[in-house]
Amino acid sequence: MVDFKAESEEVSRSFDVEILSIKYEKNHFHMIFKAKPTLDIPKYINIISNNINRNS
Repeated sequence: MVDFKAESEEVSRSFDVEILSIKYEKNHFHMIFKAKPTLDIPKYINIISNNINRNS
């Protein structure tokens, strides 16, 4: 079983994002995060989503 929280935190570090809260469901997740206004949000979310889908 993959540790989605750890993977999400690793991706977040590379984007300079702080995850404040995260909850995973079977086919989706909810996340509250703190980031700079220059963050490419779609790219960031897609990478995390792809990690979840790839390993579920």
